[in-house]
Amino acid sequence: YAAGLSLKEENLEEFTRRFEEYVANNIQEHQLTPQIEIDARLQFSDITPKFIRILRQFEPFGPGNPKPIFYTHRVFDYNGASKIVGRDNEHLKLELTDESSENVMNGIAFRMAEYSQDLKAFNPLDIVYTLEDNTFNNTTTTQLMIKDIKKVWYRISNYTYADTPQNTRRVSAFFVKFIEFSKIQIHTLIVYSTLKNPKFK
Repeated sequence: YAAGLSLKEENLEEFTRRFEEYVANNIQEHQLTPQIEIDARLQFSDITPKFIRILRQFEPFGPGNPKPIFYTHRVFDYNGASKIVGRDNEHLKLELTDESSENVMNGIAFRMAEYSQDLKAFNPLDIVYTLEDNTFNNTTTTQLMIKDIKKVWYRISNYTYADTPQNTRRVSAFFVKFIEFSKIQIHTLIVYSTLKNPKFK
């Protein structure tokens, strides 16, 4: 939201003091955290040419008609293809997949290079993004424009997923679908096998 007012120049300093005092005494903690309004949760299998054609019917996007923002749960790096890019090594060029299909989605995440280690370890991530056209060599593809990334935390035996040793984390990422699907309590077995067998690295 935006607002404006007029005041005499000699009152500016006092206005500033009172304004900052009011904000300091009344602002709530949750108001200090930027919020993203998500329009829909998608799986990568939902992102089809037909879906993109329907989405384009809502154009043009702009003030009063913002571009839809989507959320996908538990995405993974695709075969180690994601990488850090940019002159200052602060951006991520992404190749991601999820559990809904074999679709591989390309994406770009500006100023989010801190998640590169999670990608390399094949840790699951939640992402928020818009869908953009990316044209290269006269070929246009759909690209994810990442707006936010969140780590997904899992508990395996007495270990928290993102805090386990590297070898445990890698093998747990491989087994996590099986754990959730079968509902078999094999968490301790996985941790034990990983820690006892260096070949799992």
